[in-house]
Amino acid sequence: MKARVTQGLGGLMAAWILGLPTAAAAGYPVEAVPFTEVELRNGFWKDRIRTNRDVTIPHAIGQCRETGRIDNFARAAGRLDGDYVGFHFNDSDVYKLAEALARQLAVEPDGDLQVVLDELIGKIAAAQQDDGYLHPFIQLEEPEQRWQNPHRHELFSIGHLIEAGAVHFKLSGRRELLDVAIRVADRVDADFRPAGPLPRPPEHQQIELGLVQLAEVTGERRYLELARRFLEARGRNGGRRLMGPYSQDHEPVAEQREAVGHAVRAMYQYAAMADIAAHFAEDGYRGALDAIWGDVFGRKAYVTGGVGSSVVNEGFGPAHDLPNASAYSETCASIGSVFWNERMFRLTGEARYQDVIERTLFNALLSGVSLEGDRFFYPNRLESFRGAARSEWFDCSCCPTNVVRFMPSLPSLAYAVEGADLYVNQFINSRVDLDLDGRRVTVEQQSSYPWDGLIRLTVSPAEAGVFRLKLRIPDWARGRIEGGLYRFEDGVELSPVVFKLNGEPVEASEDRGYAVIEREWRAADSVTMELPMDVRRVRARDEVAGNEGRVAVQRGPLVYCIEGVDHDGGVVMDLMLEDDAAFEVVARDDFQRGLKELRGSARRVSRDAGGEPRVGEEVPLRMIPYFAWAHRGATPMQVWLARVPGAARPAPVETLASTSRVSASVAGAVGAVNDQLEPRSSDDHSLPFFHWWPRTGTTEWIEYEFPREARVAGTEVYWFEDSAIGGGCRLPRGWRVLYRDGETWKPVAAREVYTVGKDRWSRVSFEPVRTTALRLEVELAPDHSAGIHEWKLEESNE
Repeated sequence: MKARVTQGLGGLMAAWILGLPTAAAAGYPVEAVPFTEVELRNGFWKDRIRTNRDVTIPHAIGQCRETGRIDNFARAAGRLDGDYVGFHFNDSDVYKLAEALARQLAVEPDGDLQVVLDELIGKIAAAQQDDGYLHPFIQLEEPEQRWQNPHRHELFSIGHLIEAGAVHFKLSGRRELLDVAIRVADRVDADFRPAGPLPRPPEHQQIELGLVQLAEVTGERRYLELARRFLEARGRNGGRRLMGPYSQDHEPVAEQREAVGHAVRAMYQYAAMADIAAHFAEDGYRGALDAIWGDVFGRKAYVTGGVGSSVVNEGFGPAHDLPNASAYSETCASIGSVFWNERMFRLTGEARYQDVIERTLFNALLSGVSLEGDRFFYPNRLESFRGAARSEWFDCSCCPTNVVRFMPSLPSLAYAVEGADLYVNQFINSRVDLDLDGRRVTVEQQSSYPWDGLIRLTVSPAEAGVFRLKLRIPDWARGRIEGGLYRFEDGVELSPVVFKLNGEPVEASEDRGYAVIEREWRAADSVTMELPMDVRRVRARDEVAGNEGRVAVQRGPLVYCIEGVDHDGGVVMDLMLEDDAAFEVVARDDFQRGLKELRGSARRVSRDAGGEPRVGEEVPLRMIPYFAWAHRGATPMQVWLARVPGAARPAPVETLASTSRVSASVAGAVGAVNDQLEPRSSDDHSLPFFHWWPRTGTTEWIEYEFPREARVAGTEVYWFEDSAIGGGCRLPRGWRVLYRDGETWKPVAAREVYTVGKDRWSRVSFEPVRTTALRLEVELAPDHSAGIHEWKLEESNE
């Protein structure tokens, strides 16, 4: 087996021995500088990565132990009695944890973490079957069902195992986990390689990414060919087995032009397509990737960089359908977006992909993990009417374990090389020694980014020589936002980006979004780039209905938000930011070292007796970076502020419904039903809603616990229905109202027939009842779930 590891694919091993890259090296014109070669210095990213090391990784270890994820391997190995615990794909979290430990140990040895990693590898290896197969759930619960049920996520988990084995070997030189990965990959290859069409493509595109990584460290081209075979299987069977667009199985991948379905699957697919395009020169893949990229970032991405707007499919909805309060914007999808855009950059050398990476890193991705490092968001909303709190873990904890494996390798995004070109892509305090066309060059980078825009570089070649330094000029510093979905519209005349060489102004040419300085470089040459850090207002295209009459605020790469905790009464939804309101930038160290908030003024908006908006008093306005929200208790938040009175949301008058405590037969966003926000239609995703999905064909309930005894004589329900995007919710088969009488629930005496309607209120009146609680009993359709936008009550004075 040793010979397999030491033979490379066109120089691949040389790249792997250096340490990273996040994607395949062989066919990519541009090579990322491995994170193991980048020495972090004090600053924004070192603080976050240190927190990941000190808090997030130990937290993930503890949670994987406490939730039985690790013990499942001991059970599969016959070393521990008991049934499988948790989701069928929980083993993937252990593989990601092992990968995280391998990455962290590669930059900073730690005896305690090494013991944990060795323990994990030992348990994983012990659970592997003699023929190479490894999936604890199937082994323990469904041993006769191998490869039969795509919802068991076998290939998804195995893909993470393969990637962890490849990463561990390339960073440590140790084979224990690599050997496990090779054996399971050979099992997959033997079972899926035979001639003829596959009965179905993999349920998740992680397997393709793992196979590419394994090919890179083993030199086995058949793993690349299998990854390509899996991609080519999509869209060949009409999507009958995997719900079509949900799993990107609706069209052959080279023919796809729009992003559809589950966002994480999509991001991983596009990253794998870039890998295969690089290795096999697949021009058809390149054309598809270019078109899909334009669709995502021109029509379907949030201003924070987040992707995947719909909670229904955890993914993409129609073009410009970007609701804020129900935004999904999964943390894993943000990480996947970075994977994809990094590969697109390395295919093309274009700065626009690094611009998207920066926007995603500082906003959508960082929102997913708390400043303390031990709490997480799965979705990342852009608006919250009552506030939210990150969770310490989830039953499905793909996001926390993705964060822990991603963070140690983040410095690999900073630098790249292409021949005699040196790219500076992300602005991270660091020192790096790299090889540039056979010349050793040391680069030191220093800044207070993202809080200010002065970037200082010291460039020191071992010997004087000519090469090109390429500094990314961020899209926001050029007065634009890549993709064209958002634009700056505030009349701000940006200061030019200023470059200096050894203290003197220097002209720089521009190439694909980079400032290029070409000269004979000598030791300790100093370069500075000063970026304009004006506060900018952002507008969305008119087609984004949820942002009509609204504006977002951005400074540098950071999108800002407002929180109720910073404003009188905790109320922010009624605030309007006037177009000419000025901002002051103020340091605020109680959140994070160096953090800067924005201070200005806004107007409160109320409504008169006829419901017309009225602009009222001027009040102080404070804005914090979006990634820092939800750290001071549950408090309303919004990114998009009203800029016209009609877009503000004044607090409505309290009602019996709005002051009631809500509970339901399933956990969920029950507070949506009494937030007094009326939808435009049943499929309105711009406002919060409650649903019973994935339950179907059952009788469910939701109830109000009143703050006082009340006499009620009627109720209205606005049903949620998402057939327009192929979601799982439809109108229910029926419903009825019950009231609490002592310890029992009794049906009300309805004065009319219960009706169920779409895009309107379904109302029923009944003989008045005096009670402390009211319940809706809802009969779901046989094959669909249901949901509720809003539920009103009618009190009786009879």
